[in-house]
Amino acid sequence: MMQVMNKTGDEDPEMKRLSGTLDKILDIQHPQRVKDKIKEKSLQQKEVVFAVSNTYVPDNISLLDTSKKDCKNAGFWFGKQATGW
Repeated sequence: MMQVMNKTGDEDPEMKRLSGTLDKILDIQHPQRVKDKIKEKSLQQKEVVFAVSNTYVPDNISLLDTSKKDCKNAGFWFGKQATGW
């Protein structure tokens, strides 16, 4: 038993779970800790975040509006010419 207690380097899985549980209890008791952790993580991942803009660009995807396209290839053939139809 003393050999197990004197072991260094290996962490006891039960103590690891207990530590995690105690951290969760502290987070519940002190919500500011959670906010600080989230802010710190956000600052670390700042380079990974993608920019979002609110500019609306209408994109016409209807097959009914052929005024701006070449009508010769419009339809279900997607550029292939249908012969005999």
